[in-house]
Amino acid sequence: HGSVVHRHPSSDLHSQATQLEWIIFHDALVTSNIYVRTVCPIRYEWVKDLLPKLHEIDVYELSSIAREEVTEEEIDKWNMKEAVNHRNEDAIEEALKKAKKRNDDKSISDARARYLQRKQQKT
Repeated sequence: HGSVVHRHPSSDLHSQATQLEWIIFHDALVTSNIYVRTVCPIRYEWVKDLLPKLHEIDVYELSSIAREEVTEEEIDKWNMKEAVNHRNEDAIEEALKKAKKRNDDKSISDARARYLQRKQQKT
């Protein structure tokens, strides 16, 4: 139906850089993206006469397996993990900014001036 899907990393076709126009797949895994496994590339010419009939087929009955659904709990868990990763990335970025600011020429010369001033006060 023209949906965008991604080849699952376990698929043999995953590493191929080419974009496949038409595929047949047996298994779909729905996460934040739709991944397909057991993938076979096909040509439009092979199926063009069958396309009108494809819309009548019950794919769930044909494959005799239920589609894997992502539960709300799994989505929440994934969102929490992403939020933690985002906070960690922000903290790392902030630490790098502070280190960069602390080590620029002006900061170093200011620190040197404070050190020399304290040293003169002690003597």
